[in-house]
Amino acid sequence: MSKRKRKRLKIPKRILRYSRGMKRGGATFHELVTKDILKDVLSSYNYYVKSQYCFLDKIKHKWYIADFYVKPLNLIIEIDGSHHKTKKAQVEYDRKRTEFFIREGMAVERFDNILVESLEFRKALVATIKAYLPQQNHPASRQT
Repeated sequence: MSKRKRKRLKIPKRILRYSRGMKRGGATFHELVTKDILKDVLSSYNYYVKSQYCFLDKIKHKWYIADFYVKPLNLIIEIDGSHHKTKKAQVEYDRKRTEFFIREGMAVERFDNILVESLEFRKALVATIKAYLPQQNHPASRQT
C-alpha cells in the first residue's frame, strides 16, 4: 500500500511577505508584550505559540492571518487596536475572520490595545490561557 503525500498549500507571496514583515519588526509593542507573556505561560506546558500564522479559507478562497495561534489548544489570540472598532471595513473583516476560525473549530479571544497597556493584562491573558488548558497537563498536577 502506498502512502499518499499530503500536498502542502502554497501561501501567496503578498500574504507571506506581510506575515513575515509583522514577525520581523512590523509587530507593535502590544504584540511583542503579548508574545512574551504567551511564551512564558505556555513553556511550562511544553506548548508553543506561533505569531502571524496564515490560514486558508478553502470555501471562500481567502487567506487570513491570526496574530497568535496556539495549535495544541486550537486557540487564536488577537490584539485589536482602535481601528478594529472604528473602521467599518475592519469590523466586517474581523467578523468574517472570526466566523472562519470558529467554523474550523478554533476558539478566538480578543484583547484591546488599551488592556495590553494596563497592569491587568498579564492576569487576564494567563486566566484566558488556563481556561483552555486540559487539567491533566498542568505542571502542578504531574506526579514525579
